[in-house]
Order: sequence, then structure tokens, then C-alpha cells
Amino acid sequence: QDSVEAVRWYRKAADQGCAAAEYSLGVMYDKGQGVLQDFEKAAEWYRKAADQGYGKTQYNLAFGPDRGDPEQVDVTHRSGAEKGDPAEQAELARIYFYGREIAKDYVQAHKWANLAAALAPPDKQEEYARLRDGIAAAGKMTPQQLSEAQRLAREWIDTFERRAK
Repeated sequence: QDSVEAVRWYRKAADQGCAAAEYSLGVMYDKGQGVLQDFEKAAEWYRKAADQGYGKTQYNLAFGPDRGDPEQVDVTHRSGAEKGDPAEQAELARIYFYGREIAKDYVQAHKWANLAAALAPPDKQEEYARLRDGIAAAGKMTPQQLSEAQRLAREWIDTFERRAK
């Protein structure tokens, strides 16, 4: 009942051009809260908010009806991950592991989760280490793939540290 009421108020504000309300309506349609789940309507509302410069919208557009576009995933997450942002690295790991938006790639998933765990602030290290260990323990990686993921992570760290100097 509260979700239905929230949609009603968001729609009133969105009709007045409120970007935050447009974004919130996108979330409601994306998750099917208070309305039937509808990715196309979610994307419409996200785009309206994006057109007004509402910042949170880029992430959601990457996961809208154009899902499966690796370039959108790259724009959204790879940039932050390559810059050393552990949260973006962890999200990229999840995307690769679950095959959301792009093909599953357990080697890349482990690599990014491993980097997230290594670079995370103390309050996030355990969470990202569990993500990394869960990917390895899921039984979907061969020992060779695990070794390859660890090698790629080491190479990434070496390159990242050289760039920082």
C-alpha cells in the first residue's frame, strides 16, 4: 500500500518536472514496487531524469531495456574500476559473475573481486573478500582459471602502482 501511494506522489512531482521524482518512478517500475514491473517505463523515467542532469540515472540506464550492451557497462563501471574504486570493482565482479548485462566471465569476476578486497577501506574488506571467496567457491572455476584471475589481478596492481608514481 505504501508503494502505491509513493508512486502516486512521485508521479505528481514528476509531472511538475522534478528530476528526483522521475528517477524514483524509474526505480519503482524497475523493481515493480507499487506498479507492475516494466523495464521500458523505468527507462523512460530514467531518461527524463537524465535529460535534466540527474546524476544517479546513468547507472540505472545501463541496466534498463538496453541491457546487454557492454559499452554501457564499460561507461558505468569499468571507468571507476580501472581508477581503483573498490565499490566499482566489486560491482563489476558481480556483473561478470552473474552474467548481468554481459556474458558471464568467472575469471574477470574473480579478478575484480580480488582487487576490490585488496584495495577496499577497512570497513569493506571483509565484504569484498567474501565476494571474492564466494566466486572461487561457487565451483564454476577450474584451478587454471583461478590462477589466471590471480595473475590478471597482480598485473593490474602492478600497472596501477606504476601509474600512481
